[in-house]
Amino acid sequence: MVSGVEVASGVANQPMSSLETKLGASNRAKAALAYGDMGVGIEGGVEEIDGKLYVCSWAAIKDHGNEGCGGGIFVELPERVRREIILGRELGEVMAELFNHDVGHNEGTVGVFTKGMVTRQGAFEQLVKISLVRWISKEWF
Repeated sequence: MVSGVEVASGVANQPMSSLETKLGASNRAKAALAYGDMGVGIEGGVEEIDGKLYVCSWAAIKDHGNEGCGGGIFVELPERVRREIILGRELGEVMAELFNHDVGHNEGTVGVFTKGMVTRQGAFEQLVKISLVRWISKEWF
C-alpha cells in the first residue's frame, strides 16, 4: 500500500542548488521511511548555470539499507522570474503571482512553461522511476 505523508525537507524553502535540492529529497525519503518499508521524497529547487536560472528536481527512495536517487528536469526560467528569485522570493510565490493560482501544487512551473506538454506530476513520476534503478537492476549495485 502506498500513502502520502507530508514531511520536512530539512533545507531552505527555496533550495538554490541542485545539491541542496537533492539533499531535500533525501531528507524527505528518510523521514517518510518512518511510515513504512520504503520512503520516497521529492524536491524541487533552482540552480544558476551560466547566468541563467533553471528549475531542478530530485527524487530519492530509501529502504532500511539502500538509497536511490534520480535528478533532472532542468527548465530555464524567464529573466523576469529569475530576478525575483535572486531577490529572495520563492519560485512558487512568484509563479502564483504571475499566473493567479497555485502553480506549484498543480501543473508546476514545468507544466506552465511547456504549456502542458510536461507536467509537474509527470516529471516527478519519471524521477521516482529513475530512483528505483538500485532495486530494478540490483545485480549492478
